[in-house]
Amino acid sequence: MVAGCLPPLVSSYQAEDVPSADQCALDYRLLVEVQQAGVDLFLCETLSTVLEVQEATRAAVATGKPVWVGMTVDDQDGTRLRGGESLAQGAQAAADAGAQALLINCAWPEAVSQGLVVLAQFGLPFGGYANGFSHAAALKKGQTVAHLSVREDLTPEAYTAHVLHWLSLGARIVGGCCEVGPAHIEHLGQALLQGGYTLSCQPMPA
Repeated sequence: MVAGCLPPLVSSYQAEDVPSADQCALDYRLLVEVQQAGVDLFLCETLSTVLEVQEATRAAVATGKPVWVGMTVDDQDGTRLRGGESLAQGAQAAADAGAQALLINCAWPEAVSQGLVVLAQFGLPFGGYANGFSHAAALKKGQTVAHLSVREDLTPEAYTAHVLHWLSLGARIVGGCCEVGPAHIEHLGQALLQGGYTLSCQPMPA
């Protein structure tokens, strides 16, 4: 399956850079328009505010294709979006707009664990894919992620342990984000197969 991507419109992690609702709606509709013929589903991801969640989800849902919504949370408090609003508010906005799955992405795996407890309350398929950065929130305007350091403790084995915990919480969609590389995914895939899980790339029904 091929997923179209609806990312932050200006910069990742910087909630203050999010455009107005009208501008978000326009830009996300344009992104959907140029992608929809070549994708099977839409993945709205790394969204740090309820506004982004609402407008990206609405634009994607209008295509009739499955829509998964990934929000990025505070590394120290996985129950809050990086913009400061509650994850529950973001999840509710996504669900109300027609999302078929709720996700947390591009945050510490420990924060993902905290947030998944919140997502489990919404009755939709949910999951997460964490990053391996030391301090993503330290990224300054104009910088790329090349300025961020990598967690040396997050080995493939350690990352797999986090994901297995997510599955125990009811997660159905798991993977990896920035700095979670092929070795992590290979180890995770092997562990899942050995644990009797069935791996699939098909969109999950609501």
